[in-house]
Amino acid sequence: MFTMFSDHSQIVFENEELLPKSWMASGRPGASFVFNPSIARFGDSILMAYRVVGPDRRRRIALCRLDTALRVVGNSVIPLSDHLTDCDDWHADPRFCIYGNRLLLHFNSGMGEPRHGANKIYIVELDPDNLTPRRVPQALELEGVRQKFEKNWMLFEHEGDLLAVYRIEPHIVLRCLLGKTGPVQCRTIYQLYWDSSPYARHYGGLRGSTPPIRLGDAYFSFFHSVYPVRSLRSIMHRLLSGRSLYMLNYVGGFYSFAATPPFAPICLTHTPVLWPPDLCRYSPRQLDRRIHQCVYPSGAVLLGDQWVVSYGAQNEYCCLSKYSHRDLLAVMKKSEVLP
Repeated sequence: MFTMFSDHSQIVFENEELLPKSWMASGRPGASFVFNPSIARFGDSILMAYRVVGPDRRRRIALCRLDTALRVVGNSVIPLSDHLTDCDDWHADPRFCIYGNRLLLHFNSGMGEPRHGANKIYIVELDPDNLTPRRVPQALELEGVRQKFEKNWMLFEHEGDLLAVYRIEPHIVLRCLLGKTGPVQCRTIYQLYWDSSPYARHYGGLRGSTPPIRLGDAYFSFFHSVYPVRSLRSIMHRLLSGRSLYMLNYVGGFYSFAATPPFAPICLTHTPVLWPPDLCRYSPRQLDRRIHQCVYPSGAVLLGDQWVVSYGAQNEYCCLSKYSHRDLLAVMKKSEVLP
């Protein structure tokens, strides 16, 4: 069903067990890519949503349940994208958000198309019993100017309000006005500049990943970053073509911010805590030829003193890893809010 590594801290799922039966390409190993999973605990259930890229290269989202051993529950895989309407036909990088007693999922519409001018981020409420939408997905609309391509918003509930970390540095927090229908209006309520350079100067700027989880007086979240690397492939490309091919490494860190307004950052790790696992390519083809090694966290739950983090690896695998909260706190360092 899955591979447990020797240190008992990492799980790699088999792609076939995560594919809805209706999406399977029979007789073609490696025909579908399954990656970038998000997990959440809702009631007594642990849920996982993830991105599927089939032979037709459409991006879709599927869901499943996990048991207490973090195995896929039999017959629980749901082809969510088959149930989504009025939200384009490209569904990527899902993330859960627990809002009161409501199970929400947000996702993006990819790189954007000329007819839109920019990609979109949608949110949809799911029925926790059958994991299908309760209503039509709603677009998240930012008040003011936004970038053409965005997907790393981190939604969370704070004292009855639906908020989102729009950017980590500067630390920008949005309020999202979620109604029953129509676009969700989002506006900035706090913006703080702080010093993340001890990490960013070596491993790239901090990008949103796992929805924040509150522990006492602070929220905690895993983030990701990207930095260029030299590889044999990039060197050969330059020698043969005379042009540079930038190869990229994706890694992940951990940070916290105050659980009271203006939600100032408190601590972060100065080096990554999530590194790309040593996995062979599942397929000889790559979805993104720029990527050298990749770990892309999208969800986390705290089980006792252990964080279980879900992430995509190499744009081809769904993985889980466990981290001791105490050990993470030991390597975090205080951050400084700038005037």
